[in-house]
Amino acid sequence: MKNKHVVWYTFIFGALSFFAFSLVFQALTNKNIVDAPKIYNEVLKSDKPLTISQCLNKERVSGLESATDLHLRKLSEYQEVCDSFVTDRLMIFTDMPKDKNEAESKAKSIASILKEFDKFGIAPVVIVEPVSEWGLIDFEEFSTGFYDSWIDNYFSTLKKEGITDEQMGMWVPFPEANLPYWNHGNASPEDFSVVVNKYLGTMKKYFPEAKGSVLLNSATYDTDDFNWENGEYVSLVPYVSKIDKNLVDSFGIPGFSWIPPADSTNSTGVFDAREYLNSRLAMEAADTLGVK
Repeated sequence: MKNKHVVWYTFIFGALSFFAFSLVFQALTNKNIVDAPKIYNEVLKSDKPLTISQCLNKERVSGLESATDLHLRKLSEYQEVCDSFVTDRLMIFTDMPKDKNEAESKAKSIASILKEFDKFGIAPVVIVEPVSEWGLIDFEEFSTGFYDSWIDNYFSTLKKEGITDEQMGMWVPFPEANLPYWNHGNASPEDFSVVVNKYLGTMKKYFPEAKGSVLLNSATYDTDDFNWENGEYVSLVPYVSKIDKNLVDSFGIPGFSWIPPADSTNSTGVFDAREYLNSRLAMEAADTLGVK
C-alpha cells in the first residue's frame, strides 16, 4: 500500500473515531464535544461534585441530608448528583444474634433504622447475612434449630419496638447461599430450604404481611468447592424446592462476568450476560416458588 493511501485511511479512521466519541460524550453529558474544554475547566475550579442532567422526572425525597442513618445520607448525595429523585428502595444489612441479649440489642438497632426509613418513605430490603460474632453460620447447625429461640427473641423485640408489617419491608435471609464464601460445607442444597423456612417462618409469626425473598447466585458451586473458577450454571431448583411458598414473595439472582487470572491457561472467561445472568435458571426457580 502506498504511503498516501496509509495517510488517507488513517485520516478516515481518526474522523470516524472522533465522531463515535462525540456521540458517546453527548449521550453521557447532554453537551456537545466542543464544550469539553469548558466543562473540564469548570470541574477544576469547582469544589462541588459534578452533576448531570436529571436522572428522573420526579422530585427528590426531601430532608435526607439530615437523616441519622448512613444509607439515607448516601442516598441524599446521589440525589445531589442526579439533581432529582433516585430511588425509594434501599438495601440494608444485618446478621445473626448469638444469644438472647444480642438478639434484643440487634433488634432495637435495626428498629431505629426501619423507623427512619419509614419517616422518609424509603422501603427497606433487609439482607440477612449468615454471620454472627463468632463467625460464619453453619447451615447444617442452623437447620437443627440451634438459633430458633434467638430468632424468635429478635422478631418479638422488633414487634415490641412498635415496628409494623409495612415498616419491615422485604427480608432476604442468607443471600447467595450457593456461593463458596459461606459455611455450607456440611449442608446440602435442600438444607437451604430448611434455613429459609425457619427464618422467614419466625418473621411471619410476628409480621404476617412482611415480605420475604430468596436471592441465589446465578452460578452454583459444590458445597466443598472454594475455587471461584468452578461455578456452574445449573438448576437452582434443589435450593428452593422445599421452601414454603407462603413465606416467599419474590426470587432474584445476581450474576457477574468471570475474568480469569492473567496466568490462567484453562479458562476463557464468561462474558455473555445470557450465561452469567441466566434468566432461564431464575425463571425456573421462581416458577417452583410460585413467585415473580
